Amino acid sequence: MTMDEEHDNEAMQIKAVRDNPAEFEKLYQRWVAPLYRYIYARVGNPADAEDLTSQVILAVYQGLPGYQHRDNFAGWLFTIARNQTWRWITRRRREQPLDYEPVPMTQPDLLADLSKLQEIQRLRNLIFTLPENEKELIYLRYVAGLKFSEMSVVLKRNEAAVKKSVYRLQDRLRTLLEDSND
Repeated sequence: MTMDEEHDNEAMQIKAVRDNPAEFEKLYQRWVAPLYRYIYARVGNPADAEDLTSQVILAVYQGLPGYQHRDNFAGWLFTIARNQTWRWITRRRREQPLDYEPVPMTQPDLLADLSKLQEIQRLRNLIFTLPENEKELIYLRYVAGLKFSEMSVVLKRNEAAVKKSVYRLQDRLRTLLEDSND
């Protein structure tokens, strides 16, 4: 699907929700998992992530009548998620590290699995030490799975600048990981 077709499809879905609120289910099904992953990566607790996800979904539902489909929907949606999550973090006055499920050991080579798990843990530790704006790039791109154009709306930055920032951050993390292996 091209960007124009995707944009038109979103516009039709939003119009359908405005005409019939029961149609919100389709938008909900499309976005609930990426929203939850993004929020969970930020708060580190499944129960809090579920609560915040439902609050974001409610805010989106309530905000749809006033939503102008000039930008992309994902950008608007994740701006709401980012703001609500940030308010929650500020209230809690704490930030927790990324807490993903461990990679299951499916290969017969346990030494290779252990090495992979150690590298994942080193990467988590590196991400945790990043400044907030760089963590946000990781969360939006790799946890929420947003496109650069969607990230640019959330971050209120030029798409090319967002892309360059992500790639530079990737290179820096790769170098830091390689240095930690020596």
